[in-house]
Amino acid sequence: MAAACAATVAIRLHAVRIYGRVIHEYDPWFNFRATEHLVEHGSGAFSRWYDERSWYPLGRPVGATVYPALMYTARLAHAACAALGFAVSLNDVCVFLPAYGAVLTVCFVALLAYEASHSADAAIAAAWIAALIPAHAMRSVAGAYDNEAVAMPAIVCALWLWARSLRTPRAWPIALGAGAACGYVAAAWGAYPLVFNLVALHVGILLLLGRYTRSLHVAYACLWCAGTLYAASVPIVGRASFRSAEQLAPILAHGALAIAPALEAAIRTRARTAASAARMRCAALVVGLVACACAATVLNSLGALTPLSVRVRALFVAHAKTGNPLVDSVAEHRTTSRVAFVTYVHAGCVLAPIGAVLSLARWTDASLLLVAYLATTWFLSSSMVRLLVLVAPPVAAASGIALAALGGWAWRQLAAAWRAGSLALGPASSNFAPDEPDLFSPDWAASELEGVRHLARAVANALVQGGLRAAYAVLADWHDAQTPEQHATSARAASPAGTVGRRAAFVRSATWSQLQPGGDLAPLRPIAATSLLVCGATLCGVFAIHSAHVATRLSEPIIVTRFRMHGAIAGSSRLVIADDYREAYGWLRERSAPDARVLAWWDYGYHLNGIANRTSLADGNTWNHEHIALVGRCLLLPPADAHKLVRHLADFVLVWTARHAGTHAKGGGDDLIKAPHIARIAASVYADMNASAFVMGRGGAEPSDSLRRSLVYALHAHGLRDDAPARTDAELAALGFEEAFTSRNRMARVFRVLRVSEESRAHVADSFARLRTCHAEAGELHPRCRAAHGYPLALAPTLALARPFG
Repeated sequence: MAAACAATVAIRLHAVRIYGRVIHEYDPWFNFRATEHLVEHGSGAFSRWYDERSWYPLGRPVGATVYPALMYTARLAHAACAALGFAVSLNDVCVFLPAYGAVLTVCFVALLAYEASHSADAAIAAAWIAALIPAHAMRSVAGAYDNEAVAMPAIVCALWLWARSLRTPRAWPIALGAGAACGYVAAAWGAYPLVFNLVALHVGILLLLGRYTRSLHVAYACLWCAGTLYAASVPIVGRASFRSAEQLAPILAHGALAIAPALEAAIRTRARTAASAARMRCAALVVGLVACACAATVLNSLGALTPLSVRVRALFVAHAKTGNPLVDSVAEHRTTSRVAFVTYVHAGCVLAPIGAVLSLARWTDASLLLVAYLATTWFLSSSMVRLLVLVAPPVAAASGIALAALGGWAWRQLAAAWRAGSLALGPASSNFAPDEPDLFSPDWAASELEGVRHLARAVANALVQGGLRAAYAVLADWHDAQTPEQHATSARAASPAGTVGRRAAFVRSATWSQLQPGGDLAPLRPIAATSLLVCGATLCGVFAIHSAHVATRLSEPIIVTRFRMHGAIAGSSRLVIADDYREAYGWLRERSAPDARVLAWWDYGYHLNGIANRTSLADGNTWNHEHIALVGRCLLLPPADAHKLVRHLADFVLVWTARHAGTHAKGGGDDLIKAPHIARIAASVYADMNASAFVMGRGGAEPSDSLRRSLVYALHAHGLRDDAPARTDAELAALGFEEAFTSRNRMARVFRVLRVSEESRAHVADSFARLRTCHAEAGELHPRCRAAHGYPLALAPTLALARPFG
């Protein structure tokens, strides 16, 4: 187990070894900046933090719109290191936290596998698979300081504690710990409905199987109450923990548990067979679902029930069809392809279903939970690439159970053969009864083939003459011929179908007897065991190599990239580590005014705040669709028209231009690749924008006419392409912009905005001052304080063209 934990960390440190202690991607930079604010100013100031350096000129109430568990966990880890005498920077804590959080996930996966199988071997195998599987590594490599890094161990912990609380009638208090873990999930990622609905599904399965106990009812009440109250205390969740439609299934489970004692009493009184009892339980389930649907309809009409979020609805529709172009523009939200699923799950695609079948073969409450967990997350991960991380723990647990069971069987066969003193085929001997034919004689094979033909002919005739019921009767007659005793006493044994059934039953019984110790086929057992071990070892070896390779690719950060740059000599190339993006952000941090505002597409907002320490107009929080559409409009209008808007909002414009380095697909593409998404978002709010007009030509080589006339293309191509709208610095200055910085490999460019409106800047500054005063008087981030805060007055004509989205 210790080796598995060490491997968990080692496989996730590739980026640290190559690039140093660098935070990756986009969102982690906001998380790091928020953690810095928490450490420097304390919890009270953090909860009341209204960030004026993001979403300019609106700002963002960070304390009320962030999942804070990640920041508090990093703060606690940083304080613990300091208390133990380790001089560790906050940056280092944030870089390494995902890798060490993965260790916790591995431990909880092992505990869950043990609870489902009561096998230490299964637990160890599950730990190793969880340590290596790429679906887990995709969100836990060093530097990926994101919410999933702490949410995943909490999810698995909550489900393990729930399973553990059902082991004995007196174990129900453990469910309080599961509820606390659910609350932590709510504070870490907002994914507490997943845990609640999984537990509700598990409760429903147990009730359908007649497994109701009072301890089950009490444990579920403890989990739901503790988890819901904890979730309600998180500002970003609040009352949604009670009003959300995602809570319908957990509430239905409460109702089912309430009526379960009366239902079970009625079943014991009226049901005479297990089948009738199952029908009564299914009927009760249908009635409950209908009642829940009716209640949901009434509550929704009264406004007491909030609908499913767009991200939840996106799980049930194809990518790019959610109706929200902002959600559809994110690559993480696309539907998972088969290639991606196999890449990230790999050997689990084979082993996990085997483990699920084995768990169902000898099911317990915990094994049923594991199967439900696997099936649910398998569906979710197939619906969205980002959710592949969810399927890793149950796949690892189920695969560990499969490996332990198959490996244990194979080892027992080899051990038995070793004790018997021989692993080779023994002399042939006949165990056939005198009145039975030789299984391997040509005459017997020919007679069996003739019997199969008779069976097929009988089924076909029955199907034509009597339909499906008659054909089923013929097959049932064949199936009923199970043993030689039945063959001797049954009149059906004389029919062709009965003959085949008799012979098939004999083949089954004879083959099984030959496989028993002392039989002619008994030596095949160690041979099969050896083959199974060799295949399993090969699969595990390939899985380990594949996982290490994928983990290496996953560790490549966007903020620093590696690519091959082709040389002047044909066929020559060299590996380049490009730090262009940090160069651009560093230039802004060092060469621009502290209060400088930078216009860029929302992808780069967190970088501008966290690395450049400058004000951004939008970022990955995406809470205001209309504001992002305004940013998109500024980028897609012709330069002269765009300047009329940009001069009131920004001092600089940042564009990513990676295609000039020959690597436009690296890091999600440059701004021209993203232009169609920008256009769709802008057109969803501004009717005069044509979403289909801003596209790149075949192969991404040539832009459409509308895109060629846009500001983003003018800045992208200035001085580097002949078709740029402004070829010279003078022409660009006439349009209101000036080149300020181009990175070494021309992957990022910064342009200064000329003739900036100081009146608009002063207006926004005064508005923020009034906002701070209002918040101070209210003692909290009160919504009424934002009523008088808004855009510069000069933007009123443009804002009048906007239509609210959704």
